Amino acid sequence: MVFIVIRLVGEAEDRLFKNVVVEQQISRVDLVKLIQDVTQIPVIFQQIKLCGQELPDSLNPLESIKDFEEIEVCHTMLVNWRTYIQMISEIKRLTTSGVTAGRREIALKARIQLSPLQSSKFFAVYPSFAIEEMNIGKSVNFLIHNTKKYLHRSVSAYFEAAYPEKTVELKDKSEEFAGIHLGVFVFIDHEPSYYAKTLGSIPGPDEESDFPNCPKIDLMEIYVYFLLKLIGVGPVEVHVIPDITKSDLVFMATKLVDGFRTASGISASEIIASTSSEVIGPVYIDTEMRNQMKILSSLLCLSDLQRNKGNHGVVEQQTTELEKKEDKHCSTRELRIIDFRINLGMIDSEPSILNSSFDIAYLNTYFA
Repeated sequence: MVFIVIRLVGEAEDRLFKNVVVEQQISRVDLVKLIQDVTQIPVIFQQIKLCGQELPDSLNPLESIKDFEEIEVCHTMLVNWRTYIQMISEIKRLTTSGVTAGRREIALKARIQLSPLQSSKFFAVYPSFAIEEMNIGKSVNFLIHNTKKYLHRSVSAYFEAAYPEKTVELKDKSEEFAGIHLGVFVFIDHEPSYYAKTLGSIPGPDEESDFPNCPKIDLMEIYVYFLLKLIGVGPVEVHVIPDITKSDLVFMATKLVDGFRTASGISASEIIASTSSEVIGPVYIDTEMRNQMKILSSLLCLSDLQRNKGNHGVVEQQTTELEKKEDKHCSTRELRIIDFRINLGMIDSEPSILNSSFDIAYLNTYFA
């Protein structure tokens, strides 16, 4: 039996665990379990030194240890933490020197270094680092998740390139009409022309997320928008806009549709003006339109398409005076879908086209 000292290194001051009693013949398996119990470092993340040297590759590595000799241990993810701190210092240097470009890119890379620390119990081993990370995280999250600023910059750059000879202006949606996504209206030469928004995978400015592991591009949402466009029930133009900070994120813009009103009776111009119509009221959605939405909801797992009257509506085109004179009456009402939420859990829900059935009553849920 010998008394040993376990020295935990990594923080500003080492922590000493004294009066640890072990057998000199302790097995390697029992030793690493003991170190885990004392320091909380999981076995696979332990870096161990004995008398300044790497722990011998032996099944009984403490055979020659003497009383009060030290075993030095640290968490192997310490290098990730130090890299993270160096990157944060670089961000601060760029800020104080007046150079702001590139800060977000560094912040994103810093979060990648930070991500594995959470799952390896790093901050349980080094609690002072947990406090430091919490304080740093506020500014890093702002750089990463300051979505509104990056949405504005990216959308402006995209449409200024698309319309080089025209004026591009942006206007936020009012809180009254704000949904779960951040969005802005795009004016081309002072005319409202597009609506740009974040996709479902992009967090808001105050949200915390495991950013490096989040899907950077919501391909399913983009796919559905383009599909709705191609089959004639979605926007006539869909634009995928890259984040100007080169973070691999994207935003989306759709062309505003003339004559469109949501099922709740609101037009784009009223949303822009922050007013709602009290005269027109809700827009009538006929049976054929409802059946269209039922089928699309089932095929594409769209969970809130029908119940949310702000997600769909009608484009109504009246017969012009010239057409009336020519005895042409071509008033039309067409379904348009402008927003939705994808819920893959609906794959197993009823009714679902993916769950085929020969039951006539079942088919009537779609076509009756």
